[in-house]
Amino acid sequence: MHLPEEGWCSGDQECTTDADHIHSVSELPGCFQSLFTEFRYFNAIQSECFASAFKSDSNMVVSAPTATGKTTILELAMLRTFSNYIENGVFNLQPGSLKVIYLGPCKSLVQEKANDWRARLGKLNLTVREVTGDTDITPNESLDDADVICTTPEKLDAITRKRHDQGGMRFFAEIACVLIDEVHLLSENRGAALEAGAISRIKMVSKYHDLHQVPVNNVRFVAVSATVPNIEDIAAWLETPSMAVKTFGDEMRPVPLQTIVKGYVPSKTDFLFETRLSDFLYEVIHQHSAGKPTLLFCSSRKGTCDTAQHLLNTTSNRFIPGRISAYVVNAHQQEQLRQASLKFIDKQLQKVVLAGIGFHNAAVEAQDRILIEQLFRNSLLMVLCTTSTLALGVNLPAHLVVIKGTRRWCSEPGEPAGYQEYERTTCLQMIGRAGRPQFDTCGTAVIMTQKQLVPRYQSLFSERVESQLNGCFAEYLNAEIVLRTIADTSMALRWLQSTFLYVRARRHPQQYGLLQHGLRQDVDLQMQPKLVVANIDQLAKHGLVEFDTASTRLSALVPGQLMAHHYIRLHTMIHLVNLKSQATMPDLLMIIGESEELNSIKLRRAEKKVLNSINTDQSDGCVRFFVPDEMKPSKPKLRIQLSSEKIFVLINAALNENASSELDFSLRQEVDQVLRVAERIASCMARQYAHTKQLAAAVHAHGLAKCMRQRMWEDGAQTRQVQQIGRQQSNRLASAGIKTLLQLSELDPRRLESIVQRSYPFGNLIKQEVVKLLVPRVKLHLYPLGRLHHSRVEMELVVERLAAAPHIGKQSHAKLIVGCVNDDRILLYEHIVLENFPSPYKVKFITEKQAPQAALEIVACIMLDRQVGMDTSLRLVIPSSAPLGDEAGARAAPVSSVSEGTDSSTPAQSATTVLPHLASPDDDLSDNGASVVRTAAIAKNTRPDRCGSSLTENARGPFRQHQNHWPSSGIFSATDCSNGRSSAHARDGKSEPDVPIASSRIPAGGNNMLSMVRKKAQKLQDGEGE
Repeated sequence: MHLPEEGWCSGDQECTTDADHIHSVSELPGCFQSLFTEFRYFNAIQSECFASAFKSDSNMVVSAPTATGKTTILELAMLRTFSNYIENGVFNLQPGSLKVIYLGPCKSLVQEKANDWRARLGKLNLTVREVTGDTDITPNESLDDADVICTTPEKLDAITRKRHDQGGMRFFAEIACVLIDEVHLLSENRGAALEAGAISRIKMVSKYHDLHQVPVNNVRFVAVSATVPNIEDIAAWLETPSMAVKTFGDEMRPVPLQTIVKGYVPSKTDFLFETRLSDFLYEVIHQHSAGKPTLLFCSSRKGTCDTAQHLLNTTSNRFIPGRISAYVVNAHQQEQLRQASLKFIDKQLQKVVLAGIGFHNAAVEAQDRILIEQLFRNSLLMVLCTTSTLALGVNLPAHLVVIKGTRRWCSEPGEPAGYQEYERTTCLQMIGRAGRPQFDTCGTAVIMTQKQLVPRYQSLFSERVESQLNGCFAEYLNAEIVLRTIADTSMALRWLQSTFLYVRARRHPQQYGLLQHGLRQDVDLQMQPKLVVANIDQLAKHGLVEFDTASTRLSALVPGQLMAHHYIRLHTMIHLVNLKSQATMPDLLMIIGESEELNSIKLRRAEKKVLNSINTDQSDGCVRFFVPDEMKPSKPKLRIQLSSEKIFVLINAALNENASSELDFSLRQEVDQVLRVAERIASCMARQYAHTKQLAAAVHAHGLAKCMRQRMWEDGAQTRQVQQIGRQQSNRLASAGIKTLLQLSELDPRRLESIVQRSYPFGNLIKQEVVKLLVPRVKLHLYPLGRLHHSRVEMELVVERLAAAPHIGKQSHAKLIVGCVNDDRILLYEHIVLENFPSPYKVKFITEKQAPQAALEIVACIMLDRQVGMDTSLRLVIPSSAPLGDEAGARAAPVSSVSEGTDSSTPAQSATTVLPHLASPDDDLSDNGASVVRTAAIAKNTRPDRCGSSLTENARGPFRQHQNHWPSSGIFSATDCSNGRSSAHARDGKSEPDVPIASSRIPAGGNNMLSMVRKKAQKLQDGEGE
């Protein structure tokens, strides 16, 4: 790949505003002209790019300041793709035969573009699909007929990773054009998803030799960016000819912009720092607003409300002669605001608006948001406090933009947990709102940040775009091997060469850990062993991929598939796959606490007192699993010292029935992120340990994932599974004796409203939701059939459905797990749907070889995928001398367990059966061992003792107390077979397909990504539609 010299720009990049060079909308084909109704002529930048965007099929890169109309350039490139289907002035395109992909930097911008294009492109009968976290996409049906797909890089990556075995990448064959908005996102934490998860993946597919004569073979990339100094590197990455690289400076901005960075002394926490910044706002606004509208960006929704209130209080203490208030200049404005305030639903808005102040965030009612926007556009509101998402959504320019603090709380999946600096894209978008073209001759942006960060924000516009792929190279390499875009080391090297990392590493090798010694031309020779070979060796070493050194072939193994599917970092996956046998719940929690995904959560000195108090709390409802003292494992640790221990305590505190009131705002925010990440890791654990047949770990992980999702332990009140019922309402129901979903379903709606103190029709809505959560009653039977060689036992499991679910059409997905406690092995693992399985469902299995004199312990359970506290399980203990099959003279009676169902208010049952020994002189058995003695015990609905309890003499494996004396739970406690009844807000969603245990390698001709694309390409070449 040839790299142009640094600082290079093409000869045709000089921009002119000559009238002769301004292009008109009338130059477009007639059927396209109706798409541009707000203007007749393209602006200077759009006109300069017109020929490259609409008259050429080459790749294109544009760098220009914000608010200069770059989106219109993307639209021209899109129309160029569709222009090939105009015949005799009529546009005619077979639906879904080719696709334009729009990659936006965030969900709000993607939604805005999708809604806009849906309305405008609908005139051409084009179908626009939005694919974000808010949309539940069935890739085959929903994307096959789409002409324009609007999505984020992360979502495109997720679709291809999670659904590749279902044809999730089949539409790749139809991709003709990729529009990349804010391509400088490459330099941010999320940049690797754009670089490797989207663009390089499409580039690899486009160059596959048997995908000729289909749109993706000639895919076009068009990228727009804010002003960056190394736009030539992005152009080289996208293989853009020099004539199609356009760079525009700030002189092309409609309104000149002045940026001021103010530094302040840091506070103990980020939350306190942002709160303290409110004290400086009045002076900043007074000094820089010139009496014109101010847009004030806060890091959170709550922050917008609190800041507006603070400004109101501050203004009321200041008297300005001739002014009604600091932000109300005359009586006419005051009267307009008074009338408008009467229309607001939000009571706080009614008060602050009277002072010329407003706030705007996603939690505000839509009616109030629209009214706020109107007042601000009309300059009636002089200060509007909003969140950073507004910078990418509603167009509300202001004379002054103030960024109050440069750190925000990261809450999106895939982001580092905790407070993080604003991404460059977000800052530029916020700053870009300063200056109103119709009203101002200049705009001002003030960035309020910590003192030590001032240099960073002063150089915001000169910051180079760097690749972030180096920090997660192994994870994306593994994902490509799973998708089979990489099948050997030569393809891995070609993939590396398709990345932006390759371009920047060749330009500045030392910055990426290369060329510490040697000549510049040796960079390529160093990249292959250091980036490709070393990471392949690491993946193969830990059983994530299989590497054939003779043929250099690469194959994905099940752990690697799970790592890619669940977005698990490499070091977390290494810890996960190396878990010891007979693992306990605390073992899993510690893996989560030490996970790389949560390494940005740090232990702060101010938090230690609270965390120590929670960990050592001995009262009822305290933490279920404490961090143990290293010297006295049966006692809780008095001083929390590590970040992993902090995460361990936070998880326990969050899942307790009585939430800790000691957690401050910052810790509560961290809890939300921890539980979201922990659920993802636990879900991966459950599937990994099912694959490796680790009984204790699989059951614990499956239960833990549900608890994280529902934010409660398994013995909590089931009523909290209903989305509309929170902790306080659940406690009120519990006080009235309503603890189970069945009891709630039988409660009169008016009585329900009275208990939870809500009004009609709340009770009716709750009843409708509860019915959806109830599952059919099932019964488990376990029959010992006879002994085989080496102390193996043949057994039969029977699952019987006793009653149907009350909600027709619902599917309750569950896992049927049978295992042997002695060796911690899973004997049977199946996915079933409780409403649909053929009842009675019978399956035989054989236990593995055991020690001759050891009692055999078998556990069986049905674990629901979503609901908690409604599982059923049983445990059978077979002494080595117990008669079975023909020895007993007849078929042994089964041990049975019945799940909680729709016609009983009792908890789910757990049965424990112990078969008798053969008669001996020491036995006092009246039947001389001829019959089976069965004893069943219903599990008590109580939390296990926090320091453990004495276990039966026959207890093995998971029944044994943990070495640190943490208690076990679930089916691995001595008396409780997984019937702790915990629950929380249920979330709708389909069960994820299970990774098959029987196969650990993807077949060479399997249902992988490339085979799907090839099939689609062949149909397109043959002239067939889908």
